[in-house]
Amino acid sequence: SPSQRAGEGDMAECRLATDVFPFCGVNLRIVRRDISGDGGDAEDASTGAASNQSADDDDDWMDPNFFDEGYSVAATTGFCRVWEGAEVLTRLLEEGCDGDDDSDASTPSLRSRVAGKRVLELGSGVGLCGIAAASAGAHVMCTDLEAVVEGVLYRNIGENTSTDDGEVQAASSSRPWSAGERIKGGNGGTCVAQVLDWTKSIDDAMVAQGRLCRRRRVLSREDTGGARWPCIGDGTAADDDDVVASCVNDPRDCELVMAAECLWLRELVDPFCNTVTSLMRAARERNGIELPCVLSFRDRSSKDGGGHAEVTDDVSPGDASAAALSSSSRGGGAFVPVRDVVAAFAERGCGWRTVRVSPSTEDAGYHVHVFEITPPPPR
Repeated sequence: SPSQRAGEGDMAECRLATDVFPFCGVNLRIVRRDISGDGGDAEDASTGAASNQSADDDDDWMDPNFFDEGYSVAATTGFCRVWEGAEVLTRLLEEGCDGDDDSDASTPSLRSRVAGKRVLELGSGVGLCGIAAASAGAHVMCTDLEAVVEGVLYRNIGENTSTDDGEVQAASSSRPWSAGERIKGGNGGTCVAQVLDWTKSIDDAMVAQGRLCRRRRVLSREDTGGARWPCIGDGTAADDDDVVASCVNDPRDCELVMAAECLWLRELVDPFCNTVTSLMRAARERNGIELPCVLSFRDRSSKDGGGHAEVTDDVSPGDASAAALSSSSRGGGAFVPVRDVVAAFAERGCGWRTVRVSPSTEDAGYHVHVFEITPPPPR
């Protein structure tokens, strides 16, 4: 069970690797399951039980989360690497960190837009994008399925927490998420991890996070091998309810949504789009803001033609042709093309614009697309 993983260290039973990503003058450390046996960065691959397993163990290894409720094939990808679309979005966040921001007032850089704001990352996986945004000064809530939150997100936030008490912190325009950890970078950013399953309501996700917090508090009163988990209070039962309540954030209080490489399967598109549009409507109704979503997506459906050439800026919100395109193309293969992602948002009334299209550095002929999705009109 997830509670056994947290207390008994099942991530340590997997072969682990640590990758180091330079970002605006700091090195972000990202721990992942090493399913390839490459060990990650040579000088940083001695994490966990990496040294007591060999590549031959892969044949006998079973995912410890395999039987978890709500776990899926898609969830397995959250543990194993930083995907290309996440790297592209991270580099977009890095632009302007040297003070040379080439953007104008009409199109401010992503870095300047997230600084000091409450950012919600959907489908965070190992968490590089969210942690990088926090390093740039955002207050980030990284979200994913419970197994991923426990398995890698808590750990990677801890790997990148600032230890410099004298670090100069920039002013923040928004209240940080509760229980956030200060992230290195000197820009005042914080980061917290929380459960959010797109197939369930936001309220259900908050209930699931409360259960996770309670379980971690129980574990904090037991032998956890010295693990440091967020929101465990003083380790006594007396303040359980208050502490649990204090570490459950409402995702609907975000000011910008980010997501990278979490829509590679066709079956994920509708739950993701429904979650994003629900957040957008809530932001308008609760907080009076128009909530944008920055989405980085690598098309894996086909080379050169099918993925990006057919996407044009004349697809308007609620366009019947977009709905027809989406409906007619959803009978295809498992990998969803970028045109279907755009059409799925358009048929929900959302606007969109292309921020960047980058050729894949991993597979010739494929592309990484970065979009900004804007809210549907008021009902």
